[in-house]
Amino acid sequence: LQSVCPICHESMSESTEPLRGLKCGHAMHLSCFVMYSRGGAYTCPLCKKSMEDMKEYFSMLDAAVRMQPMPDAYQSTVSNIYCQDCNKTSDVKYHFVGCKCNLCGSYNTRELGRVQNYSNRFAGV
Repeated sequence: LQSVCPICHESMSESTEPLRGLKCGHAMHLSCFVMYSRGGAYTCPLCKKSMEDMKEYFSMLDAAVRMQPMPDAYQSTVSNIYCQDCNKTSDVKYHFVGCKCNLCGSYNTRELGRVQNYSNRFAGV
């Protein structure tokens, strides 16, 4: 257990306030978690992994991707991404809604680069 809350930076070991454990193993004060997540954050402030099970949210993003096809100019665009949840890089089809990790299914990704795929080099993407 880390010694200070990553949100308020107060000691957690001496605090009587309830703690909230995150999926990644980090923790914070429960009240800090509530305040932090109400602001729209869904990643751990320390390691950037998803704080909770994001299946439902990621399913909504899947639906948004299906409903909003990319314009022709972007059909062959490939993004190289780093997934914050599985800590792996991969090449995926670019979409402005988000880039989904093809290894673990997470949208908690960061784009490292983007290229037009004029060859079939990324045929499996």
